[in-house]
Amino acid sequence: MAKQKNYRPLVDYLINSNKDIVELTFNEIEEILGFELAPSAKKYRQNWSNNEQETLTHAWLPAGYESFDVSMSKQIAHFRKVGTAVVSDKKVYKKTINKRVKVVNSPEDEILLDIPDNLLSLENDEFFMVKLSKSNSSIVEVEIENDSGYRHIGKMAFDVMYANNDYSKESFYQVINKIATENSTRTSKVVMSLLAEYCSNLENRFFERLKEGNPQLVDDLLEYLVKNGERRDKSLASKICRYMNEWLYHEDSFTVNDSVVRKVLPYYLAYYKIDKSLWYGKNLDDLSYVEFFRLFNALKDLIPEMNRHELDHLMWYTYKGDPIRSSIAEAMIEVLVNKY
Repeated sequence: MAKQKNYRPLVDYLINSNKDIVELTFNEIEEILGFELAPSAKKYRQNWSNNEQETLTHAWLPAGYESFDVSMSKQIAHFRKVGTAVVSDKKVYKKTINKRVKVVNSPEDEILLDIPDNLLSLENDEFFMVKLSKSNSSIVEVEIENDSGYRHIGKMAFDVMYANNDYSKESFYQVINKIATENSTRTSKVVMSLLAEYCSNLENRFFERLKEGNPQLVDDLLEYLVKNGERRDKSLASKICRYMNEWLYHEDSFTVNDSVVRKVLPYYLAYYKIDKSLWYGKNLDDLSYVEFFRLFNALKDLIPEMNRHELDHLMWYTYKGDPIRSSIAEAMIEVLVNKY
């Protein structure tokens, strides 16, 4: 029982995240737990199995989550919600887990194994990847709107700031903090404070450039973080610009630079035969926002029925809980490049 209590901080973290999928690095897990993982946990994949005999499972099984797609080389673990949080009644938890078991009768079944039940109606292309279509987008938009994990608290904080005409660093911090919270962005208070400082400084012309839809604004936010000794938080910086541009100006001028989208975007660039010299052989994680935005727009221009927000949502919401097809999408790039 004492060992189980040691892992309670991560159980609470997962429950409070209210997300279907949670990604954490081993370092972040150690920070949450307040102690270092055993050396074997960083060396052997079996430590991360969902076998109740493994000590580590006390950190996620009671929260109603199971581990999956754990990379020992990258030291990253993923957890997905599969049941109801249970602290003491293991039998109830087991029953919930068993409801999620799917039978695999064919290679197609295996490819589609990780698709969430609420997205099974999405139409796929000939390689079993999600079609970038308006009909699929409409389904995803409804699902996001009805997803209790996304509470729009950032918009509420922004509305307060706007109503009070208060664009101080403190007000920006409240908005940025809510954006980070609702998106489960693991961002330190120091980083959020620096971003708020940049946005509130009139010399940076934040609102003027936001209205212009200037993608360099995101890169300048990131450079400000680096200048002050912090890492580039690509996801949060792009979300600040993307959301505020919509909330204040009702525009669609930015998109989110998210790791899920970066992983599957090359597949679609290859599928739609977009000029290889623009992207092939490049690591999208290393690109500036301006460069990433250029690639995203090249794809968007070929799908005029969707705006940027819809295209981003379709790729992100579809693949964030589907590691099997995300990995297949990466593997298919060479096939498509050689084919076309």
